[in-house]
Amino acid sequence: MPTGIPATFRRMDWQEMTALAVVAATAGAFLVAAWKNSSVGAPSTSGGCGSCGGHGSLRGSKAALVVHSKRGERPRVLIKER
Repeated sequence: MPTGIPATFRRMDWQEMTALAVVAATAGAFLVAAWKNSSVGAPSTSGGCGSCGGHGSLRGSKAALVVHSKRGERPRVLIKER
């Protein structure tokens, strides 16, 4: 059984090793972010909309959030019950 650096890494030049390190660091960052944002043991939240099924006044109802916007006009946000 060989010891030391595996044969795969011995055949790589510095550019391939750098690219592999960047990919590994990015994958690690994504895993840490996913682990921090996981909801294991955390209280449930409404996902940003306080009145659409979360902790708001319309909890449990069938409500729709409707956004109207046109260029040059002020956007309107409506909550419609179904």
